[in-house]
Amino acid sequence: METEKSAYFTITPDDGYEIDTVTILSGGCKGTQQGSEYIIATVTESCQIMPTFKPKEYAITILGTPGRGSTDPGTLKVKYGESASFTTIAATGYEVGGHDPIVGNTHEHSIIPR
Repeated sequence: METEKSAYFTITPDDGYEIDTVTILSGGCKGTQQGSEYIIATVTESCQIMPTFKPKEYAITILGTPGRGSTDPGTLKVKYGESASFTTIAATGYEVGGHDPIVGNTHEHSIIPR
C-alpha cells in the first residue's frame, strides 16, 4: 500500500461475535473504527492492527398471560452459545402445561441462543 493514501479495512467477525477492540500493534495505522470498517485517513508507514472479538449478547424477554402466572426472571441477558434458565410459575387456579418435568406449579426452561 502506498504512503499518504487512505486505507479501508473491513473486519468480519464469525457468526455470533462482534468487534470488541482494534489495537494498533505497530506502525502508522492510526485510524478510526466505524462499525465493521477500520479507516486509516493517511498511511504513513507499514503497520499491523489486531481486532479482538466478543460474543454477542441477547436480551430475551419471556412473556406470559397476565394474571395466569409469571416467569422468573422476566428478562435474561444471554451471550451467544451460552445457556440460561428461567422458571414458569402458575398463578393460583392455573397450572403449567405442555412440558416435562413439571414440579408443582413450576417448570424450569433452558435456552441457548445460536
